[in-house]
Amino acid sequence: MTETASQAQDPTMEFVRLGPKTGGVLYNARSSAPEARVGLIWMHPNSDTFTHLGVRELARRGFRVLAVDGQYVNTNRETMIWENLPLDLKPAVAYLRRLPGIEHVVLTGHSGGGQLMPFYQNVAENGLTACQVPGRFAQGSDALADLLPADGVVLLDAHTGYGSNVLSALDPSVLDEAHPEAIDPTLDIFNPANGYRAGESSYSDEFKHRYYRAQAERMDRLILRALERRAALEAGRGTYRDTEPFIVPRVGARLWQLDIGQISHTQESYLVLKPDGAQAVEVAHTVRRPSLDPLANTSYADGAFAFTVDAFLATHTIRTTGDYFVGEDSIVGVDWDSTNTSTPANITGVHAPTLIMAMTAHYWMVAAELFYRRSASPDKTLVFVEGATHGFTPCQDCERTPGEFGDTVAATFDYLADWLRQRFVK
Repeated sequence: MTETASQAQDPTMEFVRLGPKTGGVLYNARSSAPEARVGLIWMHPNSDTFTHLGVRELARRGFRVLAVDGQYVNTNRETMIWENLPLDLKPAVAYLRRLPGIEHVVLTGHSGGGQLMPFYQNVAENGLTACQVPGRFAQGSDALADLLPADGVVLLDAHTGYGSNVLSALDPSVLDEAHPEAIDPTLDIFNPANGYRAGESSYSDEFKHRYYRAQAERMDRLILRALERRAALEAGRGTYRDTEPFIVPRVGARLWQLDIGQISHTQESYLVLKPDGAQAVEVAHTVRRPSLDPLANTSYADGAFAFTVDAFLATHTIRTTGDYFVGEDSIVGVDWDSTNTSTPANITGVHAPTLIMAMTAHYWMVAAELFYRRSASPDKTLVFVEGATHGFTPCQDCERTPGEFGDTVAATFDYLADWLRQRFVK
């Protein structure tokens, strides 16, 4: 839909202190439109949200938006303890619930924020049993017992979780974690003999099966080493009394970033927002281009994770089931229920109305279909924005003709605004 003049006006902004390490900026529309009765919370685990494009776009459409920066903002996510994050969202939900004029509160998460919102809502709806699951490497504390649930959840190009992200990035050619320069060339995705090309690479099914199996095995070895170090720390035999560095080298090796035939389309048909404003129901196909720098994988700055032992186990691990594989339209063999960071696990406990939107110029399309299928909400929607990048803007590198994908920002947030109005604006 087309914005009215009042919706297009810049909103006012007000800083809100939510806690000792948590702050927010409340965006208030200048008009008294009925959308102002809906309060949206926008938060990412460790990125600043105060001036995020999505926050501004939603506020310009009349909604009140609270952009939240929590305790880990502008810190390395490698040292983040996942189970602490809901404590940053908790006062934000409480604040909007108390704010005069607010009738509904909706959690809105982009990227890693789309991973966080289902975790919060799952625990808020279902209690501590949702985050104190036997067998997981970390457990939510009792401080998460009384989270206030939201009225809706929006996931914007969300990923499957930090644990599965690390799994997908591990270079399985590493033979020795202490000497990552020593590799198995038969598992090197940057080896032309295996299918690598400077443009678009293509790998055989045989290589892909070996690659993913070896990736899972490397994750298992890392988990075992981290558990051993945690046991040593707990017994007072650690290098330090609290935690230890846990360096993981060569983590720039996502096969599907080079071979774009993988995770390239959905299994079923869904709503796709077209550049000309039309809406089609069809199998969604990616338009992304290959995106991986082989030099980054061998650097420390760009190709290594500087975890701590406790953060690795709490935030960056996941188990596999022995048949781990990534195909054209599926991700199989991942034990999604083995970690609190798993979006597919947490979405199974969310019953509030849920909107899932994915951008076809990025690589979370198949993940979005997975979320949709596992969602427990009786009111769930899955939509794809053709030609949009992870940051919502049109992908110019993917264009066949200039301007091919139109205004993907408007397409995304006009649809989101209408979805919110249909459910929460009376």
